Amino acid sequence: MASIKILFLDFDGVLHPLNSERDNLFCNVHYLEKSLEFASCKIVITSNWRLTHSVETMRELLPNKIGRLIIGATDLTSAVSHQRFVEIQNYLKTYIDSSSVDWRAIDDMPQDFPSECENLIYCDSHLGMGSAEQIQIAQWLNN
Repeated sequence: MASIKILFLDFDGVLHPLNSERDNLFCNVHYLEKSLEFASCKIVITSNWRLTHSVETMRELLPNKIGRLIIGATDLTSAVSHQRFVEIQNYLKTYIDSSSVDWRAIDDMPQDFPSECENLIYCDSHLGMGSAEQIQIAQWLNN
């Protein structure tokens, strides 16, 4: 069985620098669009935006090319070590046959993942996603 590829997506510190002003939100989304240009994957939201916005609302905030790939959002797991990683594992166990998944997470909080986690594509929270992360995602998708 062929594996499906899922990108677990954070917003703050990824699609825009952390603490961005309202008019600067999603200023880096074009890097994600570019990385998806010649390949496709499913997207699951891990951003804290999922706590205050519906999946449908988050889809509408993003370009259509990205929005249509969103299949859901992770559930909040309270106060555990490597929180985002655990939330991703719980999502995979609950909603997906995790044995057939090749996944990556793009995030600016490495402390939310085990140090040896090879699935993390790290972004500097002060800059957000750039061409280096765009290339990492594109290479992963095209392998």
